[in-house]
Amino acid sequence: MLRRLFSAELLGVSAFLYSFSISSSLAQDAKQGAAEEILRGVEKVYATCKSYRDSGTVASEELLAAGKQHDTAQFSTVFVRPDSFRFEYQRGADERKKRYIIWANGRDVRSWFSRDPRRENKPESLKSDLQMAAGVTRGTSTIVSNLLLADSSLLKEPPLQQLPDASFDGKKCVRFYRRYRLPDLDNGPRLNITDVYWIEKRTFLIRRIETETKSAKGSFRKIIIYTPKINEEISAKELEFNPRATR
Repeated sequence: MLRRLFSAELLGVSAFLYSFSISSSLAQDAKQGAAEEILRGVEKVYATCKSYRDSGTVASEELLAAGKQHDTAQFSTVFVRPDSFRFEYQRGADERKKRYIIWANGRDVRSWFSRDPRRENKPESLKSDLQMAAGVTRGTSTIVSNLLLADSSLLKEPPLQQLPDASFDGKKCVRFYRRYRLPDLDNGPRLNITDVYWIEKRTFLIRRIETETKSAKGSFRKIIIYTPKINEEISAKELEFNPRATR
C-alpha cells in the first residue's frame, strides 16, 4: 500500500512539473507573440502613414586608449507618400557646419554635401544614396527611411528581446534590445553590438535608439533621439531640395 501511495505521489509531482513546464512555455510563447505584434505594428505604421516628419539628434561617445571623444549632430526627415522625400543631416556650427541633403521627388533623386558645395549629385536611387550616407550620418539616413519605404524589418534576425517598459520625454515606451557581432573591417577583431529601441506605446513610433559597440580597442556609444509626427499636412516648401538655404 505504501508503494502504491509513493507511486501516486511521484505521478502527482511529475504531472505538476509537466503542467508547470507547459504553462511556462505558453507564457513565454504569449510574451514573444505580444512582442512580435508590437513590432509588426511599428512596421505597419511607418509603411502606411500618409506623411511623416521628424527632427532629432544623434550623440556619440568613443572611449579609446587615447581618450574620450564626443560628437553631436542634428537631422530631419520629411516624407509624403508615395515618393516625396527630404533628409538633412547637420554637424558642427557656423562656417564649419557640415550639411548633407538627400532628396527625391518620384524618380528624380538628388544629394548635396557641403564638403563639395558646387556639386549636386544624381544618385542611382534613393535607397542606394541613403545607404551610402549611413556612415557619415551615423545611421540616421537609413533606420527610419527604410521603414517608411517598407524596405526593412524589425523582426529580422537576430530577434529582438523585450525589456521592461520605461518612459521617455513623458511618453510611455516599450523597449526591445538586440545583440549581435560583426567583423571589424579596419582592425580585425569582431565588434560586439547591442541595440535598444524605445517605441512609444500609443503611436508605435520610434522615439530613441541606443547602440553600444565594444571591441578589443575600446567602446563606442550612440544615442539617436527622434521627435516624430505622422499624417500631418506638409508644405511644398518643406519638401524643397534647396541645399544652399540655411534651415
